[in-house]
Amino acid sequence: PVTRDQKQMIQDWINQGAQNNECASCVPTQFTYSEGVRPLLETNCSGSYCHSQGGVFSLMSYDDVVGAVTYRNLIQAINHDSQLPSNKWMPPSGMMDAECIQLIQNWVDNGMQND
Repeated sequence: PVTRDQKQMIQDWINQGAQNNECASCVPTQFTYSEGVRPLLETNCSGSYCHSQGGVFSLMSYDDVVGAVTYRNLIQAINHDSQLPSNKWMPPSGMMDAECIQLIQNWVDNGMQND
C-alpha cells in the first residue's frame, strides 16, 4: 500500500507541474556553479514556485545555494537522507539521478566556487 507520505509526495509533484527531473546531461566531473549546479537547480528546484523568489526559500542565486548547503541541509535533502523527515527530501517528486547529485556534491567538496 501507498503510505500517507508517499501520497503527499505524489500530490506535491503534481502540484508543481509533474516535471521530469531526470538529468541525463549531468556530467559529475564538470562541477562549476554556472555551467553545472545552477542549471541543474533551475530545472529541478527553482523553476517551480518552491525555490524561486517568494517560494519556501530561494535557490535562484549563488548565495542562496551556498546558504542552503550551509544552513538548510541541501546535500542531505537531495540524497533523501534518512536522518531528515521524508517531507524534507528534495525534489519531492523523487530523487535526482545519481550523476546530478554527484555533480552538486563535487561542487561542494571543491569549495563551492562562484565561477
